[in-house]
Amino acid sequence: MSRHSRLSICTSLPLTVDDAMKNRKTIPSPRDTLLPTLSREQMARLPYPPNILPGARDVDTMYGIMRVYEFGPENGRKVVFVHGEATALPIFARIAHGLAKKGCRVLLFDLWGHGYSDAPLDVPYDTRLFTTQIHFAITSSPIPWTGSNNKHSPGISLIAFSLGASIAVDFASTYPYLTTSLILLAPIGLLQSPPAAYIPLIQQHSDHNPITDHNPTDTDTETRTHLATALSLTPTPAPTEPPPWHQLLRTPTEQRSINTLIPPVSHPLISPAALTQWQFDTHHGFSHAILSILREAPFTSATAAYDKLARLMRGENAVLGSASCPSSPSLLHRNGVLVLLGDEDEIVPGEEAEEDLVRIFGSGDGEEGGVEVRFLRGGHGFVWPNSEVVVQEVVGWWGLRVRKDSRAVHFDAFTKGEGEETEVV
Repeated sequence: MSRHSRLSICTSLPLTVDDAMKNRKTIPSPRDTLLPTLSREQMARLPYPPNILPGARDVDTMYGIMRVYEFGPENGRKVVFVHGEATALPIFARIAHGLAKKGCRVLLFDLWGHGYSDAPLDVPYDTRLFTTQIHFAITSSPIPWTGSNNKHSPGISLIAFSLGASIAVDFASTYPYLTTSLILLAPIGLLQSPPAAYIPLIQQHSDHNPITDHNPTDTDTETRTHLATALSLTPTPAPTEPPPWHQLLRTPTEQRSINTLIPPVSHPLISPAALTQWQFDTHHGFSHAILSILREAPFTSATAAYDKLARLMRGENAVLGSASCPSSPSLLHRNGVLVLLGDEDEIVPGEEAEEDLVRIFGSGDGEEGGVEVRFLRGGHGFVWPNSEVVVQEVVGWWGLRVRKDSRAVHFDAFTKGEGEETEVV
């Protein structure tokens, strides 16, 4: 049997949390605890249907099984999406479809403890864990994502949201010659303090240790109430076997209608709020993942990673004080960094973020490198309602950077259609 198994909509029997923990230190995702109990019609009504996007696969790793979706022309620009701390990959569905239609090869995955990815128990949920997960995702592909042998797309473009931005920055600073473009959406990592909604939760659960605390579902009511308050969710009991959503889907006459949660696969109509609530209600490892992220993730301490990436982009040695020779500037030095912010974002204040980013990377107004900051309408969750605008900004950015610098790598990425000319961006 292949190590990287393809998506299976239904397995014979649902896997219990106890069974999974006996075999290895992971908490199974709804892929194993929920989907086997549902019909295809019921799965289609989930806030996150398993066929939400084409090209689904489940990748078996030493940390557990993770969900990946990959589609688009094989010779297109390679684009990896990284979501935030409380969301899941469907928030990028419209953007991914938009870029795939432009000729990109897109790859999305659920972070550990989110969506249909398992939750490892004995590791801290820091950027090291999630950066490694990007590596798992791209190396599980049937086509090459690394190296410079592919003349059409010799590197990876990263599009990351919220905490995912810190993960993307860590990845880019670890693999500077593999990363050709970096686009950050409402990046968390340079804040003066954690998001206000998270502070009480961090204080109340500062002693939560993912290495030693192996209560998979955080069943105490107090913990779940704190989590629900911090994430603006409806407090619900811990997942059971089968989870509460299973019962909800069997009773469509309930007051809470599920018809609005049926997204067409070709053009998903996702509700970000329903998506987070669904994870809270059904993923046995979601609470554990969030508590560990709040303990370990760099909401305010990512400056070093950003500084390291900026030095690499300039061709300086990544290690301060090192006697070794400077390296060559990375492709990011020529392509620069694009940051999109919400003009009403209360979590990532626009003016402060722009000032910090320009101080670190330099202004993107020049011919090479630097950061360009643009504002879109909305708060911290501006990505989903502005998906089409984000696609336009990304496409325009890639086109601008190629025309601006003849030394930048050209991608035959945005194919208009069979028999039509290819637009170089």
